[in-house]
Amino acid sequence: MNEMSATHTASSSPSASELLRNVVESVKDVAIVAMDIDGHVTYWNIGAERMLGFTEDEMLGKSADIFFVPEDLAKQAAEEERRLAGTHGSAEDERWHMRKDGSRFWARAS
Repeated sequence: MNEMSATHTASSSPSASELLRNVVESVKDVAIVAMDIDGHVTYWNIGAERMLGFTEDEMLGKSADIFFVPEDLAKQAAEEERRLAGTHGSAEDERWHMRKDGSRFWARAS
């Protein structure tokens, strides 16, 4: 391979962040949701849309509290998860989640 073709190949290759984004966006059977420290959704993949029923447009910038069941909200579980995530970088849970249509499903999240 000569220098010109090597340069062309390297410049047309996607960056590591583009590759990661493509991989994450291709996941359809797993909900991938990112939130800021205040619990507002900053990333929502197609898996989250399929599992929870909300579109990306409906959720970006909105509170993730919407998919906590009322009993967990009353116990301030959302606030506790955000506190743990702020302290440890992430928070794991296994609990009921609420879909847009009001139905519930059990899931492990981290």
